[in-house]
Amino acid sequence: KVSMQMTSERLMTESQKLTYRCNNVGRLKFDGITEFSLRPPELLRFIPHLGQYHTDFVRSKNVLSNDEMRTALQRPITECKLIDCFGRQVTIRPKAAKRVLYRLQGMSPSDIDELGDDVRALRNHLICLLGRDDILQIE
Repeated sequence: KVSMQMTSERLMTESQKLTYRCNNVGRLKFDGITEFSLRPPELLRFIPHLGQYHTDFVRSKNVLSNDEMRTALQRPITECKLIDCFGRQVTIRPKAAKRVLYRLQGMSPSDIDELGDDVRALRNHLICLLGRDDILQIE
Protein backbone atom coordinates (compact mmCIF):
# COMPACT_ATOMS: atom_id res chain seq x y z
CA LYS A 1 0.00 0.00 0.00
CA VAL A 2 2.90 2.36 0.70
CA SER A 3 4.38 1.80 -2.76
CA MET A 4 0.93 2.48 -4.23
CA GLN A 5 0.92 5.85 -2.44
CA MET A 6 -2.31 5.23 -0.57
CA THR A 7 -3.54 7.65 2.06
CA SER A 8 -2.46 7.13 5.67
CA GLU A 9 -5.91 5.88 6.70
CA ARG A 10 -5.39 2.90 4.39
CA LEU A 11 -1.96 2.03 5.78
CA MET A 12 -1.05 -0.01 8.84
CA THR A 13 -0.76 2.12 11.97
CA GLU A 14 2.46 2.08 13.99
CA SER A 15 0.68 -0.08 16.57
CA GLN A 16 -0.36 -2.55 13.88
CA LYS A 17 3.19 -2.71 12.52
CA LEU A 18 4.54 -3.51 15.98
CA THR A 19 1.85 -6.13 16.63
CA TYR A 20 2.54 -7.71 13.24
CA ARG A 21 6.31 -7.85 13.81
CA CYS A 22 5.87 -9.37 17.26
CA ASN A 23 3.36 -12.00 16.16
CA ASN A 24 4.18 -12.95 12.59
CA VAL A 25 7.04 -15.35 13.19
CA GLY A 26 5.94 -18.32 11.13
CA ARG A 27 2.73 -18.87 13.06
CA LEU A 28 -0.31 -20.19 11.26
CA LYS A 29 -2.97 -19.44 13.89
CA PHE A 30 -3.49 -16.29 15.90
CA ASP A 31 -5.66 -15.43 18.85
CA GLY A 32 -8.75 -13.28 18.33
CA ILE A 33 -7.20 -10.19 19.88
CA THR A 34 -4.27 -10.28 17.46
CA GLU A 35 -6.62 -10.82 14.50
CA PHE A 36 -8.70 -7.85 15.67
CA SER A 37 -5.62 -5.68 16.17
CA LEU A 38 -4.51 -6.45 12.62
CA ARG A 39 -7.90 -5.90 10.94
CA PRO A 40 -7.89 -3.91 7.69
CA PRO A 41 -6.82 -0.33 8.44
CA GLU A 42 -9.90 0.90 6.57
CA LEU A 43 -12.07 -0.66 9.32
CA LEU A 44 -10.27 0.89 12.29
CA ARG A 45 -12.79 3.74 12.64
CA PHE A 46 -15.88 1.64 11.83
CA ILE A 47 -15.26 -1.40 13.99
CA PRO A 48 -13.73 -0.29 17.29
CA HIS A 49 -14.74 -3.36 19.33
CA LEU A 50 -13.36 -6.88 19.31
CA GLY A 51 -16.77 -8.54 19.53
CA GLN A 52 -18.13 -6.55 16.60
CA TYR A 53 -15.26 -7.60 14.38
CA HIS A 54 -15.52 -11.31 15.11
CA THR A 55 -19.33 -11.36 15.01
CA ASP A 56 -19.79 -9.29 11.87
CA PHE A 57 -16.78 -10.12 9.69
CA VAL A 58 -15.13 -13.25 8.37
CA ARG A 59 -11.54 -13.71 7.20
CA SER A 60 -10.58 -15.89 4.25
CA LYS A 61 -8.54 -18.97 5.07
CA ASN A 62 -6.02 -18.34 2.31
CA VAL A 63 -3.46 -15.57 2.30
CA LEU A 64 -3.47 -13.56 -0.91
CA SER A 65 -0.24 -13.40 -2.89
CA ASN A 66 1.46 -10.03 -3.31
CA ASP A 67 0.23 -9.89 -6.91
CA GLU A 68 -3.36 -10.66 -5.85
CA MET A 69 -3.21 -7.96 -3.18
CA ARG A 70 -1.77 -5.39 -5.57
CA THR A 71 -4.49 -6.14 -8.14
CA ALA A 72 -7.25 -6.00 -5.51
CA LEU A 73 -6.01 -2.71 -4.08
CA GLN A 74 -5.43 -0.85 -7.35
CA ARG A 75 -9.12 -0.16 -7.70
CA PRO A 76 -10.93 2.73 -6.02
CA ILE A 77 -11.68 2.07 -2.35
CA THR A 78 -15.33 1.41 -3.20
CA GLU A 79 -14.30 -1.49 -5.46
CA CYS A 80 -11.26 -2.95 -3.73
CA LYS A 81 -11.11 -5.86 -1.30
CA LEU A 82 -10.64 -5.32 2.41
CA ILE A 83 -7.40 -7.08 3.30
CA ASP A 84 -6.13 -7.52 6.84
CA CYS A 85 -2.49 -7.14 7.84
CA PHE A 86 -1.94 -10.88 7.33
CA GLY A 87 -2.97 -10.62 3.67
CA ARG A 88 -6.37 -12.26 4.12
CA GLN A 89 -9.56 -10.91 2.60
CA VAL A 90 -12.13 -9.73 5.13
CA THR A 91 -15.84 -9.66 4.27
CA ILE A 92 -19.06 -8.83 6.09
CA ARG A 93 -20.98 -11.89 7.21
CA PRO A 94 -24.33 -11.96 5.34
CA LYS A 95 -26.32 -12.26 8.57
CA ALA A 96 -24.52 -9.20 9.96
CA ALA A 97 -25.40 -6.88 7.05
CA LYS A 98 -28.19 -5.05 8.91
CA ARG A 99 -26.12 -4.67 12.06
CA VAL A 100 -23.15 -3.21 10.13
CA LEU A 101 -25.50 -0.93 8.17
CA TYR A 102 -27.04 0.45 11.37
CA ARG A 103 -23.60 0.95 12.93
CA LEU A 104 -22.39 2.92 9.89
CA GLN A 105 -25.60 4.97 9.74
CA GLY A 106 -25.36 5.66 13.48
CA MET A 107 -21.94 7.28 13.37
CA SER A 108 -21.99 10.77 14.86
CA PRO A 109 -21.42 13.75 12.56
CA SER A 110 -18.18 14.53 14.39
CA ASP A 111 -16.91 10.96 13.83
CA ILE A 112 -17.82 11.19 10.15
CA ASP A 113 -16.03 14.56 9.89
CA GLU A 114 -12.86 12.93 11.26
CA LEU A 115 -12.81 10.33 8.50
CA GLY A 116 -10.47 10.89 5.60
CA ASP A 117 -11.87 11.08 2.09
CA ASP A 118 -11.19 7.43 1.25
CA VAL A 119 -12.76 5.97 4.36
CA ARG A 120 -15.72 8.36 4.15
CA ALA A 121 -16.27 7.17 0.57
CA LEU A 122 -16.08 3.55 1.76
CA ARG A 123 -18.62 4.25 4.53
CA ASN A 124 -21.04 5.84 2.08
CA HIS A 125 -20.59 3.01 -0.40
CA LEU A 126 -21.22 0.36 2.25
CA ILE A 127 -24.36 2.15 3.42
CA CYS A 128 -25.70 2.16 -0.16
CA LEU A 129 -24.70 -1.46 -0.74
CA LEU A 130 -25.97 -2.82 2.58
CA GLY A 131 -29.16 -0.78 2.30
CA ARG A 132 -30.26 -2.63 -0.82
CA ASP A 133 -33.30 -4.82 -0.20
CA ASP A 134 -31.78 -7.84 -1.94
CA ILE A 135 -28.78 -7.74 0.41
CA LEU A 136 -30.84 -7.45 3.58
CA GLN A 137 -32.98 -10.44 2.65
CA ILE A 138 -30.00 -12.73 3.33
CA GLU A 139 -30.71 -14.28 6.73
